[in-house]
Amino acid sequence: MSSWGRRILVAVALTMAVGAWQATAGEGASAAEEQVGPVQPADVRARILTDQKQPPAYHAVLKKKVDRQAEWFWIIAPVASLLALGFAWNFYGKLMADSEGTDKMKEIAKHVREGAYAYLYSQYRVVSLVFLPWFVS
Repeated sequence: MSSWGRRILVAVALTMAVGAWQATAGEGASAAEEQVGPVQPADVRARILTDQKQPPAYHAVLKKKVDRQAEWFWIIAPVASLLALGFAWNFYGKLMADSEGTDKMKEIAKHVREGAYAYLYSQYRVVSLVFLPWFVS
């Protein structure tokens, strides 16, 4: 397995471990928590609206579980973003360390780069013509 494959495997394993830890963090739950069960944030509103006959403790526990999941999102998302930036930086460093290739490869790369810049210029021109009047008005 390549080093990138191992890194991705480690990232997936860490994500799964955090999820398992989060799932077991509420062991020793009260009877109301046992009744609520696992909750997905998208289900909350529908479950609350359809379970009007449930006691208030049920709804309080349900809201607490969703809030706990939302808190984890604010921790995991920035960490995952920084991890992705780290992988990108590492990949860029390895790419720049490699040779550009033979003279023929360098010439082809130069033509590809010129074509890409011409395409981007035309795209930026069209986008600016469309959005500039919108921003000015």
